[in-house]
Amino acid sequence: MEEIELIFPEMRHKSAALAYKQEHFDHGEYSIHGSALLDKMDSYEEWLKMIRDNSDEKTVRSSWVPSSTYFAFRKTDGKLIGMIDFRHQFNEYLRNFGGNIGYSVCPSERKKGYAVQMLNLILEKAKQIGLKKVMLSCYQENAASRRTIEKCGGLLEKEIQEPDGKTLQIYWIQIHS
Repeated sequence: MEEIELIFPEMRHKSAALAYKQEHFDHGEYSIHGSALLDKMDSYEEWLKMIRDNSDEKTVRSSWVPSSTYFAFRKTDGKLIGMIDFRHQFNEYLRNFGGNIGYSVCPSERKKGYAVQMLNLILEKAKQIGLKKVMLSCYQENAASRRTIEKCGGLLEKEIQEPDGKTLQIYWIQIHS
């Protein structure tokens, strides 16, 4: 596995971000976890402004919480490998269902250990802002995400049966100083 780095999105990343989004769509994935709505927005520029606003408690969108969204770039060739969204605190929805962290990996780069590397890098950032533990959720059927969370120390707290029949699993990861 090659080393990656987390980088806050900038305008210079536009073409890489749009290609990342398109690869997910080409694989029939129209919801990109950890993308802070990149998958839903038509304009990269508007999305960039939104994530900048959401990174500050004074300008965060109504009903959202302060968050940091990062691109994960492979160091050797600069390829955009994944995205990770770190919510610094909870609102009611996040406390019950969503958690602190969401992430995704480019379909062509899966099963290479990048998600574990991304999550470990974000856990360092969580430690830096003083969090002692973080919550993550994934659907029971998402074995890859479940393995990633567990490899990073995630312990299953509970399972929630959703109205559509899917089972949502809630995990906690203790952050060690």
